[in-house]
Amino acid sequence: MQLKLSLQAPQGLEINFPQYQTDLDSSGWELLRTDELKVSAQGGDNIYQQTIVLTAWESGQKTIPALNFSFINAGVVQPLRSQPLTIQVDNPPLVDSNYIAGIKPILIEEKYWSDYLIYVYLTFAALFAFAALYVVWSVLKNKKSPPLTAEELALESLRVLSQQNYLQEKNFIAYHSEISLILRRYLQNRFKYKSLSMTSSQISLEIAAKPLTANFRAQVSELLSTADLIKFAKASPLDSSNNFAKETVEKLVLHVQKELLAQKNATKIVVKLDKQQIKKDK
Repeated sequence: MQLKLSLQAPQGLEINFPQYQTDLDSSGWELLRTDELKVSAQGGDNIYQQTIVLTAWESGQKTIPALNFSFINAGVVQPLRSQPLTIQVDNPPLVDSNYIAGIKPILIEEKYWSDYLIYVYLTFAALFAFAALYVVWSVLKNKKSPPLTAEELALESLRVLSQQNYLQEKNFIAYHSEISLILRRYLQNRFKYKSLSMTSSQISLEIAAKPLTANFRAQVSELLSTADLIKFAKASPLDSSNNFAKETVEKLVLHVQKELLAQKNATKIVVKLDKQQIKKDK
C-alpha cells in the first residue's frame, strides 16, 4: 500500500518529516520503501511531499498511528502529529491450488474524498504551525535573546538523546536515527546545504568540499552508513558502534566550535592592533 504525505508550510520554516520506522513500531505495519522527500514552492509557501510503501501480513482493521512531524524556529523544536488512519485489511480469496488464473490488466485505483482528508489535516496543521511560529517569534522578539548557534543546538540535542533509554531498551533504530538526524540538521545549519533531504552518499560528497580533516570526513561517512544499515537492513550494532556514533558528532561539533572561536578571537586581535596603530599615527 502506498501512503502519500503532503505538508504545506511557510518558506523559511524548517520541517522534519517522521522517523517512520519508529512511529510504525508495534503497529502491525511493515515499512517497505521510503521515497525521496520532494520540496516545491507555491506562493510564499513550500510544499513537502513524500511517499512510503507499507504492507500488513495479517487481516483485520489496522491503524496507521499518528506520524510525528516537527518544525524548528530559532532553535525551538515544535512537534506536529498527523491523525491516525484506520484501514481494513482483507485476506486474498482462497482458490484451487491446481487452478492457474490468467494475467489480469493493471487496475487503476479510484480516488475517494477520504483520500484527501490527509491534505485537509496537514493544511490545518500548517496553519497551527504558522500561528505557533508567530507566537514563538513574538516571545523571542520581546525577550531579545540571541538564537542558539548550530553548535549549541546540536550539543543540546545530544544531551537530550543521552537522557533517553534507547540503548537500555535495545531500540537501536531509534537511537541511530536520532543521531543521524542531529548530524544532518547540524550540517544543514552550519554549512547551509539541504542535508535533511539528501542521501548519505550525497552528504559524503558535500562534506568533501568543506574545511574538515580527512579523519572527520571519513567518520561522518561511516556514521551515516552505519545508521542506514541499522534503519533499513535492521543490523544489530556493537556497543562500540553506539559509542562511536555519538562521540563522532560531539567531536565534530566541538572541533568546528573551537575553530570558529579561534577565528573570532583572531579578528578581535587584528582590530585592536589596527586601533593602536591609528593612535600611534596621531
